[in-house]
Amino acid sequence: MSSDFVVRFLLEELDIRGAFVRLEDAWRSLQARRNYCDTVRDLLGEMTATAVLVGCNLKQPGRLTFQLQGHGPVRMLVIDCTAELHLRGMAQAEAHVAPAPVSELFGDGRLSLILQNESAREPYQSLVPVAGDSIAQVFEHYLVQSEQQPARLWLTADERSACGLFLQKLPGADAKDADGWSRIELLAGTVTPEELQSLPAETLLGRLFPEEAVRLFKPKPVAYDCP
Repeated sequence: MSSDFVVRFLLEELDIRGAFVRLEDAWRSLQARRNYCDTVRDLLGEMTATAVLVGCNLKQPGRLTFQLQGHGPVRMLVIDCTAELHLRGMAQAEAHVAPAPVSELFGDGRLSLILQNESAREPYQSLVPVAGDSIAQVFEHYLVQSEQQPARLWLTADERSACGLFLQKLPGADAKDADGWSRIELLAGTVTPEELQSLPAETLLGRLFPEEAVRLFKPKPVAYDCP
């Protein structure tokens, strides 16, 4: 398997869907020679992983652009993900940014989404305030607001890789198992950054959900879109 991939999966007996992404070469290429400090680099990595997780689950594939912008020490993060899962991105921030909650790093921040696909005359645009203290919380809030279904994200990024696990409760989940979503949330919450960075998707999901029927779809390659 490529070092840069995303794989979708379905917990068939629970009506819960998910995806797992690991970016290595593509992530290193995206941040190469940018000289971001660790805080900014890791935030951009987590947002990059999130863009792939959201992009691979679009009902109609298209070009997806996420932008976090504000007036704090971090002024902007932007990630562009094509329908083919080719990535570009950048950050604008002070030279040295100390770790802090995202709400503080961006000040009065806003998250914007632009989605362009061939079937639409005009791109879809959405703009929401930043709500949450991490990239995961910001996007969980956005997804619940936009899709009206609970969603969870677990993200990790460093100089070597950017990885993420995504779960979303589908409309029929409660009818199949009233406690299924809460149980899967708890199990997924035990995942460690080391597991996200090192385990094959099948091994990771089998370790997290040993009692569940997990249907894995074919992995999709992800690449850096060299300018």
